[in-house]
Amino acid sequence: MKKLLLTLALATGVASLHGMESSIIDTLYAYNPISACLRRTPFAWCVLKAAYNTATGHQAPVCEQDNHELHDATTLAKFLRNTVTLHQRIQPEQFLWGVGTSAHQVDGNCGPERCGYARWEIEQLGKKVHDLSGSACDHWNKYKEDIARIKNELGMNTYRFSIEWSRIEPRQGEFDMNAIMHYVDVCRTCIEHRIKPVIGMHHYTDPCWFIDRGGFEKADNIDYFPLFCATFCAHLYKDVVQFIEDEQLMPLICTFNSPSGYAAKGYLQGDAPPGSKGDMQAMQTVLVNMLEAHVRTYTALKQIGGDKFKVGILKNIHQMYANNPYNPLSQLGACIAQMLTDEGIFNFFATGTYNVYMPGMALVEHTNHAAPASLDFIGLNHYSLGIMNNFQKYPHPDATTHTANKNYCVSPESLYLAIKEISTRIAKPLNIPIYITENGTAPLNDDAEKKNSFYQQYLSTLLKALLEGYDVRGYITWSLMDNFEWNSGYTIRYGLYHVDFDDPNLPRTLKPGAQYLCEVVKAFS
Repeated sequence: MKKLLLTLALATGVASLHGMESSIIDTLYAYNPISACLRRTPFAWCVLKAAYNTATGHQAPVCEQDNHELHDATTLAKFLRNTVTLHQRIQPEQFLWGVGTSAHQVDGNCGPERCGYARWEIEQLGKKVHDLSGSACDHWNKYKEDIARIKNELGMNTYRFSIEWSRIEPRQGEFDMNAIMHYVDVCRTCIEHRIKPVIGMHHYTDPCWFIDRGGFEKADNIDYFPLFCATFCAHLYKDVVQFIEDEQLMPLICTFNSPSGYAAKGYLQGDAPPGSKGDMQAMQTVLVNMLEAHVRTYTALKQIGGDKFKVGILKNIHQMYANNPYNPLSQLGACIAQMLTDEGIFNFFATGTYNVYMPGMALVEHTNHAAPASLDFIGLNHYSLGIMNNFQKYPHPDATTHTANKNYCVSPESLYLAIKEISTRIAKPLNIPIYITENGTAPLNDDAEKKNSFYQQYLSTLLKALLEGYDVRGYITWSLMDNFEWNSGYTIRYGLYHVDFDDPNLPRTLKPGAQYLCEVVKAFS
């Protein structure tokens, strides 16, 4: 294998001497006959790309923000406002500034008798030490005051939250009207505060009954998800959406939050239900079934609300780079990781075809020609880049960039690259806008200076992307408040608000580390 890779690398390196350099990759993608052939052999494409990357020493961007000037909050807000008006051709008030949460992480008390993740927490307690979600932030009861904070204290115009499927449909075919109307009222409360709801229908959790039936691993189960979405959204439309007169307040509906992350955690890493490890075939089957469920859900919701429902999906991009740019195995590992989590999804929405192949481990082929017409927008979740050492993920070598989440480092330039990639592969071909739907940081020791610096660097990178014409129409940070961070429990804190989990009243306190972001938002408005 090493000989083959080095031979291919040499050949590609010779080509680069004739001025092709990195543009050779873009040229192959753009030339349809070659592109179609390569995408029928995705593993071979990984080998070719790894060889080219090895020959050219393709490596991660530097983590320091040295490519463009950093500004104080007021100046940056002015530049952002002017750029949005000139390049996006939208009014500044149409740009979304928001915060995000997810139901299981903040609502609390979604019991193990109905929620598959809550049940899994209890089952795994003796195997992996972490907190139980318990009452979380009690957002279920405190949502009105939390939404008021978003407007009155943060000055933001958008709230991204999710619907807990297991509350809506605790048993197959039985829908809880109290739960439906609760989430309808969350949406109504947002509208009353002139906050745009960004509603996630799935954020990593499923009902117990759905998991027990095989979940998204079985194609026969796909239609349960569109049915749940349509049931909730029919009530949302009837009670709230049809009465909204201001287009700016119309909800965005997100079918899935990072389906590749959900599939990898549950079926490849064993860090979420059903806890399988190393089953790449199952991971890819789950992922493609979720994409199919998205397309069917899009159709169902359009039948209910027409153009009043703007429907999209949230795609996480976590670029992978070789720890040694001249190590062909590490380059191959990075390319394979991208194929498994990105390439199939990009191709599915661009062409209607999903095709992933790993010799002896996974083969998934699926076609739905309706897929390219199933997105009104694309949400981009992005935190960081990653480093591969052969075929294993490796901590970033620069310790100054580390955060409390060991999977993430501070690398602002990677946000620009993520915007560029999702624009090139999905947004521009489909002529749809991009919303940054998740980006934030949990600094070591919840350091306020580092949190402010993160926002200064990443928002400056956003400005760079906007100046180059990328159609980004919103920035939603993770998260509104400290919450239950899955296997990390309550030890990692992403919130703009500190939550005192030792106090039964769970008081929220705005963090000093939120200052820069809040100043930008208020100066922008």
